[in-house]
Amino acid sequence: MTNSYEERLALCFSAVFPNRSREEILFASQASIMEWDSLASVTLLAVIQQEFEVDIDLFDLEGLDSFRLLLDYLQRQAARGDGEGNHG
Repeated sequence: MTNSYEERLALCFSAVFPNRSREEILFASQASIMEWDSLASVTLLAVIQQEFEVDIDLFDLEGLDSFRLLLDYLQRQAARGDGEGNHG
């Protein structure tokens, strides 16, 4: 289950940014993806919260402006036991 977070998060990004390659998604940031605006952020937040069964505070979202930062955040939340249902 080591890469399942990365795989699942990549699928979330693909749903919101369907025209981006996997490589672009893995290195995505708000600076590198022009269409990642405030609406895309809210959509991405909703998709991620549904997929990972976790609540992400909007204040936390401000600093989560890249794929890698979101992945790290989700892994920390799971390690603390704050989410991550029985997906698998």
